[in-house]
Amino acid sequence: MLRIQLFFVCAGLVACSLADPDLYRALEGDGGMVDSNTDAPLPDGAVDTGTDAGNGVAVDRCGDEDVMVLVDSTPDIDIDTTTLTNRTGSLPGCNNLQVPGNEGFLAVQVGAGEEWHFHLRVHPEAPSEAVLNPTLYLLNESCSATMCAEDLLANFCDQRQDEHFAFTFSTPGTWYIGIDDTNPGGGRYLLDAIRPVCGDGTPEHGEACDGDPQCGSDCRFTLDEDSTRERGFNFNFKESNRIVLPTPENRLVIQGDIGGLTGCGYPDVYAIQIPDTGGTLRVEQRNNDGDACTGSGAAELEITIRDATNNIRATSTAMAGCAVVEENFRAGGLFFAVLRDARRDTDTPLPYQLLFAVTP
Repeated sequence: MLRIQLFFVCAGLVACSLADPDLYRALEGDGGMVDSNTDAPLPDGAVDTGTDAGNGVAVDRCGDEDVMVLVDSTPDIDIDTTTLTNRTGSLPGCNNLQVPGNEGFLAVQVGAGEEWHFHLRVHPEAPSEAVLNPTLYLLNESCSATMCAEDLLANFCDQRQDEHFAFTFSTPGTWYIGIDDTNPGGGRYLLDAIRPVCGDGTPEHGEACDGDPQCGSDCRFTLDEDSTRERGFNFNFKESNRIVLPTPENRLVIQGDIGGLTGCGYPDVYAIQIPDTGGTLRVEQRNNDGDACTGSGAAELEITIRDATNNIRATSTAMAGCAVVEENFRAGGLFFAVLRDARRDTDTPLPYQLLFAVTP
């Protein structure tokens, strides 16, 4: 039967937090010129889970009846795959990503609408000579690797760097967390599985903000005519910046930057609400002065417009050397503009300006 591991985080503590709010605010203090692309770390020893989460907690096979099931936030789970095997060598549903490393699995029991953030990193005690490139993914109860999808995978970075992703579960059930590697063999890692609670006034690991200035009720930083600079680590749907267009103009130019973290390719994500009556959304890269582009050739950004289930509705093309994408919606809803750095060399930050406009 399933081994259910209950972790009551912060039980009996006053003002307990999984992340120091100052660490989140530090991400906002660079003047917008460099996107730090680092998530707020969990302070060492911030939470005593009251249980042994040491080596051996991961099972060798997805769906194993002895799998540990997480039901609440659990930081610093010690995962050792050196004694496990490689049963999942590729992820067909995720562009056939090759994952020849030994994988281990945990499970997470979720309710409808729950939001979770997963953070995988190489254990500081892993041998320095170990060639590790961790990868993290979710599989549903079928355990089929063909069910992997882009929003269920974290594979943004190269050797020995952290991986993150956040996911909102639309239906209740059990999901399996795969801890894997794009290099052969096993390794030792630390996993944080965090279920942040939006609205309690405490920014947690996996929340863009909570109770901060310019923070919306959905725990996303809001960009509007009074605050047009990209905020925080906005690399997924949950932590995206929300665009609020001024009326009646329904157009706004925002500023941000992408790239600059060697070995990692995190996107920038912006959320925008389309009115119930629908409309046409246009996202247009601008010159650094905010005016329309006048160059030529390929664009340095790729922009996709996606719905809340990560389906791509439109992909940008180059116009005057800049990325432009437009999509017509017959009905309203929350949609997302996902920016990817299309340059060959992404080691230096790329500042950008984007026009968001909605017309009936």
